[in-house]
Amino acid sequence: MTTTANSFYGPVPVLMGTDDGAGNLVPVASTGARAHVNPAAVSVGTGSTAVLAAGLAKNLLILTNDSANVIYVSTDGNAAVVGQGLRINPSGGVVVLDASVPTGAINAISGTAGSNLIVVYA
Repeated sequence: MTTTANSFYGPVPVLMGTDDGAGNLVPVASTGARAHVNPAAVSVGTGSTAVLAAGLAKNLLILTNDSANVIYVSTDGNAAVVGQGLRINPSGGVVVLDASVPTGAINAISGTAGSNLIVVYA
């Protein structure tokens, strides 16, 4: 397990591995390199807002809503639309993608400007 500190929530444990089909984590052989988990805050507005670019190699994606407003996320590279896609509830709602992490662009939208989305990927 790798633990990386961040300024938002303290240390973030990251388990790198694959699922064996029975729900068990099978660790990936270490290459000596550590995964970097750098949380970033994205200010989501009332228009579709870019969260992550397409083509980034990701094994883990965590999206946390750190605002008082609902945020909707598109994971297929298309523009985000209010009322469609992944709904992340306000005040700590979270989406964790680790078994099937999208490779396309990630976009988000909110009904209120300035909604804070915390993004962590590894």
